[in-house]
Amino acid sequence: MHNCIPFKDFLQVSIMARPRGGDWLFDEIKALREAGVDILVSLLTSTEVSEFDLAEEAAFCRDQGINYALCELFRRQDQLT
Repeated sequence: MHNCIPFKDFLQVSIMARPRGGDWLFDEIKALREAGVDILVSLLTSTEVSEFDLAEEAAFCRDQGINYALCELFRRQDQLT
């Protein structure tokens, strides 16, 4: 599901692919919480959030007690289109 990187004595940072969207999204977020995820930072653009049907990701995180932050990454190809 995700790759963990130990960080200090009590924290870890995990890197993962985006969750499955749409009907799968709630279960994906629930599984993250059950795996011990406390904070989810998404680097997807708003276009990708829409394309991957992840519009409810923040709400589902909130419902599961996960802090959510969307930090869109600027991608050079976005500038060209």
